[in-house]
Amino acid sequence: MKKSIGLSAAVFLVLLLMQAGKTQAQDTETVQVVGSGQVVGQGLEKSRDLAVANALVSAVSKVANDLLPADGVAQYFAELNQSVFNNTEAHVLSYRVLAEWNSGDTYRVLVEATVAVDTVKAKLAALGYVRAQTQLPHVLFMVYEQKTGDSIPVYWWAWGPQTQMTLTTDKLMQGMRESGFVVVSQENVSISGDLAGLRQTPGLSDKEASQLAGNSGADVLILGYARVEASNLMGDQKRTFKGMMEVRAIQAETGRQIAKSIQTAVVSLSDETLGNQDILTRLADQAAKDLSDQIANVWSRVSVSQSQLVVTVEGTHQLSAFVKFRESLRNLNGVNEIFITEMKADEATIMVDYKGSANALAEALMLNTYEGFSINIFDINENRIRIKIVQ
Repeated sequence: MKKSIGLSAAVFLVLLLMQAGKTQAQDTETVQVVGSGQVVGQGLEKSRDLAVANALVSAVSKVANDLLPADGVAQYFAELNQSVFNNTEAHVLSYRVLAEWNSGDTYRVLVEATVAVDTVKAKLAALGYVRAQTQLPHVLFMVYEQKTGDSIPVYWWAWGPQTQMTLTTDKLMQGMRESGFVVVSQENVSISGDLAGLRQTPGLSDKEASQLAGNSGADVLILGYARVEASNLMGDQKRTFKGMMEVRAIQAETGRQIAKSIQTAVVSLSDETLGNQDILTRLADQAAKDLSDQIANVWSRVSVSQSQLVVTVEGTHQLSAFVKFRESLRNLNGVNEIFITEMKADEATIMVDYKGSANALAEALMLNTYEGFSINIFDINENRIRIKIVQ
């Protein structure tokens, strides 16, 4: 009997730890909000429940507001109430009442709520109010390194794709991986024939790097250098190590520079090996963050400009018809994503990620059938369509 109880307790503990692990893996936000309820012949208990319910709506609204563009909640308020705020139990993982106050016909509570950011974000994305995350590019590194004591620069393409990466490149790769980039292995690069002469070139030009990258699968190439210099020994046996890194990012397909980062660092240490490692790690960490931010920003604009059309819809005061139209648009063949960028009193602007022309999209919309309403397409140009909902 004792063994059975002990086993049950062990199983319960394992399940508890598994559940805790799942919770930790979620993207959550804990917020403190105030909710109120009116006391009108319904008793304090019901007033308290109403106050808590209102507080949970405020908690979900606060998280949604952080995910939406400026004034997003105000713009999309009607549909957010229907689709998000009326379903707080789907987004609030847990809550507790920190304080309560009652005076006259008002009951207020201070609530701490943990909101599942992922579920709110997924709902907003499904409604077309937040953009799905841009797929970041595949990146190949061609950065040479020269530490104190190195007579010549060190770089992987001097000896071939199997060469071990330098500390600089390894740290750059690590930092950009953590930012969501896909790192292309140097083993995908073939150095032969006319390209063999580039083995002797540490500072590759943009054109040379593009030729060398060839069919490696890289979208972006990171080029540049990192150097470390050291002063003479001081009285306390310490040396000053000065480092500089200059790197740039180019689009492999076009050769266009899309980002650049220059970093410097200084440390004082007695050990030369540690001094080099410290400097190069600092430089690479700083540059990786800087490049990641710049490239992600440029890449999102590149993705938008290549495949997006602008659809302006009039007659959106007919909310149910607009919701049905938006779902029809989302489900059309060739539509990857839609994103509402602006809502006015009777007009909405929708960015549509579509594999095709504005004319092709307009034709697909006209061939579609709509329940309870129709559409009138009255303007089409190269990347914009204007539509009116008619009911």
